[in-house]
Amino acid sequence: MGYSGAEYPFINDIMGNSYKERYAKIWSDATKLDIHAEMHNEFTFFSANLEHFLPLVPLAEHESLFKQSVAYHRMGALDLTFGAAGYIPPLVGWDVQWLDKLRTQPGIIASAHTGTHLLIAVLMAKASIPFVLLAAGHLINRLKRIWKDIIRAFPGSSLPRVVDASSPWALRQLIEHAQAGTNVLVYWDGQQGAVGLDQPGKRVSVPFLGQHLLLRRGIAFVAHTAGAPIYPLVCFRQRDQSVACFHRSAVPACNTTVDRFADYALQAISAHFASLLIHFPAQWYNWTQLQHQVSPDRYTMESGRELSSGYGILKGQAGFFLFDKKNYHTMALADDHLACLESHIANG
Repeated sequence: MGYSGAEYPFINDIMGNSYKERYAKIWSDATKLDIHAEMHNEFTFFSANLEHFLPLVPLAEHESLFKQSVAYHRMGALDLTFGAAGYIPPLVGWDVQWLDKLRTQPGIIASAHTGTHLLIAVLMAKASIPFVLLAAGHLINRLKRIWKDIIRAFPGSSLPRVVDASSPWALRQLIEHAQAGTNVLVYWDGQQGAVGLDQPGKRVSVPFLGQHLLLRRGIAFVAHTAGAPIYPLVCFRQRDQSVACFHRSAVPACNTTVDRFADYALQAISAHFASLLIHFPAQWYNWTQLQHQVSPDRYTMESGRELSSGYGILKGQAGFFLFDKKNYHTMALADDHLACLESHIANG
């Protein structure tokens, strides 16, 4: 079900054209990035993670996909800015039946960081769906300012409460809201949180694109404790500039142990996301962060297979490091080593 913009024809005429111009400029600027000069480390991790998780994507396409990912990231901020001013891009899949379910059977909306993820909060506020948003602490003040703009742009919208993901009381607050019948919007792939992935009892290992990811089990813990369903939802931008929203059937809270439920629920959420990500590979923020969520010792790789590009260069405060993409080991490079590598590259 698409968004026609009939309620705001003047806004669509004026702001729609401005949005398209900004959209085109973001895309143009991203294609001109000098990756090795401007974003060396990010691209090194992006390429290594892409080769482990999507090995069928040729190495020659990694640079183009990285530039696209930068563009999609910036477009997410564009959506938030224009959404707060009253303009929403065309939507597909944001249907009335799903919204009615959130009103009658509130639960945990589990999404991922795809560049359009903050648009979900704008749409829920516009639809007057009561919800709580779990967000990184450094974003909260900015989000609160944006919500006020959204209220002015869309009178009658429902202003969400924001819970700081880094607070030691975050889980308790989310449980209380869920038990009170308020929807909770969270991002299952987030890096922010009071509980680190280094705590075995607070994490779950799930299969993902032929490898494994370590995920915090907080989402499942909240749903299990509150007896609330989990609604997996993910949005991706399409070539025609519309935003497609994909949601699978709810994951109901089960009468089982929290450990078993966490395994089941997080596998269902991540599997739904992975099945769509292969069609939109450049739109996930976490390609540059997966090294924090995986154990290199558990990588699956065909015996005898070598990575297309076995090494990369990382720039740190103390100098440069040689990065082994296969096992994520690093080695400090002396100036003469770096000069030798540069000479080798220059000479082909």
